[in-house]
Amino acid sequence: MSNHDDKSEWHSRYLHFWQTTIKQEKEAKITLYNDINVKGKIIGMDSQANRFCVQDMETPNSGLNDNNNNNDDNH
Repeated sequence: MSNHDDKSEWHSRYLHFWQTTIKQEKEAKITLYNDINVKGKIIGMDSQANRFCVQDMETPNSGLNDNNNNNDDNH
């Protein structure tokens, strides 16, 4: 059961930050999944930067920061 190896993938490729003023993951989920133009899976939240991280996210507005050098410090 080494299925949790894709955490390394999050670092290298699939972890994107969508900058937003939303500070609660619950609100983030509502915002993400109510927008049919946005596809992705919420992993967690960076409350310091007021943004939530998603795996394999695509959005037409491209509010994405394709930054692999983020501090992965979950609060």
